[in-house]
Amino acid sequence: MCGIVGIVRFDGRPVEREELDRLNRAQIHRGPDDAGLFLEGGVGLAMRRLSILDLEQGRQPMTSADGHLVIVFNGECYNFRQIRAELQSLGRAFRTDCDTEVVLEGYGVWGAGVLDRMIGMWGLAIYDRRSKELFLARDRLGKKQIYYGLEGGELVFGSEMATLPLHASRYRRVCRSSIGEFLTHSYIAGPHTALEGVSLLPEGHYAKISAGGALQLTRYWDLNAPDGDPVPGNRDEAAEACYALLRDSVRQRLVSDVPVSVMLSSGLDSSAIGYLLAQELDAPLQAFSIGFGDRDFDEAADSGAFARQMGIPWQTAHLTGEAVADHFENLIDHSSSLQGNTAQIIYYHVNRMIGEAGFKVALNGSGGDELFAGYRTYQADTLFKVWRRLPGWLQKSVTGGVSLMPAQMGRVSLDYMLKQFTRCPYDSPSQAHGYWRHIFSTDELTQLLDPTIPAHPAALYDRAFGEIGGDPEIINTLLRADLKAWLGPMLPWVDNVSMAHSVELRLPFLDHRLVQKALNLPPHMLFQGWKLKGLMKRFLNHRLPHDTLHRRKRGTHLPLGRWLNGPLAELADHYLSPETVQGHGLMDPTMVANLLQAHREGRQENTFKLWNLIVLNAWMERFGISG
Repeated sequence: MCGIVGIVRFDGRPVEREELDRLNRAQIHRGPDDAGLFLEGGVGLAMRRLSILDLEQGRQPMTSADGHLVIVFNGECYNFRQIRAELQSLGRAFRTDCDTEVVLEGYGVWGAGVLDRMIGMWGLAIYDRRSKELFLARDRLGKKQIYYGLEGGELVFGSEMATLPLHASRYRRVCRSSIGEFLTHSYIAGPHTALEGVSLLPEGHYAKISAGGALQLTRYWDLNAPDGDPVPGNRDEAAEACYALLRDSVRQRLVSDVPVSVMLSSGLDSSAIGYLLAQELDAPLQAFSIGFGDRDFDEAADSGAFARQMGIPWQTAHLTGEAVADHFENLIDHSSSLQGNTAQIIYYHVNRMIGEAGFKVALNGSGGDELFAGYRTYQADTLFKVWRRLPGWLQKSVTGGVSLMPAQMGRVSLDYMLKQFTRCPYDSPSQAHGYWRHIFSTDELTQLLDPTIPAHPAALYDRAFGEIGGDPEIINTLLRADLKAWLGPMLPWVDNVSMAHSVELRLPFLDHRLVQKALNLPPHMLFQGWKLKGLMKRFLNHRLPHDTLHRRKRGTHLPLGRWLNGPLAELADHYLSPETVQGHGLMDPTMVANLLQAHREGRQENTFKLWNLIVLNAWMERFGISG
């Protein structure tokens, strides 16, 4: 819905209008429709608004009816009308028809307890003018962000990490201990970030900052939250219970005073959303897809066929390597949190289409794979149970044979998956599960990085499994780990690249009620044998067309490996040049050059490695980050 920023000083210095306004102007893409500032001594709150609800009256910062509380709110509370009715029964009156006022008045009545009543996504700040306390909160799954720094007698925060280095030079130093995590996973999970002194408020948490600057962090929800309903008696009951929640989740995300669109791929997740919107909820909408000239990657024909079957107006565009090169610097400008997942390229360009078509809201299918076991890594986990019982000589023989397979430049190819599987150095199921997603291995990072930079590629999943608990050989535990260590850390770029084009992405699969339902089902209902998304296919059977329901999983991929040898070659040559790499002082220029050369000669498929390196060097250059 918008972007928020704030400065709170604890040493008596006032916040100046110009310094706050400068931070707010830098996020105009998040809210081109309106702007607002609140200044009171050492406190400054500001926002840019993308008007979606109560277009005339929902301006921010907003002050409570009693004048004691001030809020800036980024996101949506979809069930605000139900909460407002509850507050009205308690005697609260309302001046607007927007969710921001409901959240504000709810905080006045229940304090942090208002978060437990909310369905939606948010990053919000509420300042109490009496106690001088600041309250920050982030939604349960982390679809909206709050980055903050607490140094030099002040707190500064914002919806994007770019706020911090723009505010002060002390936030322009790379966090060297995070570089290994980024190169391994294409992201940094938090609460630490790629910048020294900058933290990400964890998902499902709120923070209270006292008048003296003491910060207290509290978790109010996590992935182990119980469902609360009786366990379904069989798969059919479980499937229909999940479908009913998904249907209601989509319905909730139609709360809008502006038209709604949908990001449509050929996959099951977005097709389910499209079906619900068009066939069951009869919502007027437009679908948008990205295609490629490369037939190995193009999904546009399948997306278009489904849209026509559903009666959904559909628009597509073919993405070229030249277009990726032309928009690359702007993509990096909107990847301030340092994200290298190649899917963000597709998200960036499809949201560019959506924004240019005049839409402010789009629904997306993210989360279906994590809730209903849609990734091939779950098949790898099953195979691993057999693999680790094989004698060492046989494992070594198979690994040697797989290593001789020629590199392919298609989608995540068979040779890439087999090499990743057989090279796994771990015997632990939890560590192996994390390893399937590694870009660089520990040995590679040791050779690549400056000796002063630690390499801990397994730590992210180790932390996730440690927090979640449970048996890593049970599918529910694996799903929770992927929500925490895979999807959750990617949600910042999902938000950033959509808001780069003033588009708010809504993610029905990540409604916390559906998440709790799915994760608390008996394991055999979620995944059994080799079949991916069995439960989801069960509730979509007789609803989706047969060819859509049984289409081979393709994933969100693009012909980047081929483009790096063609239209993106100049980009790679610049950001991976010895001069650029050596100038940042983080990596060995010779090893980087060897990775690029091996890729261009077809000896190795290094797409993901090279893209991470390109993004890292471009990010440091674009934001003026020192090594």
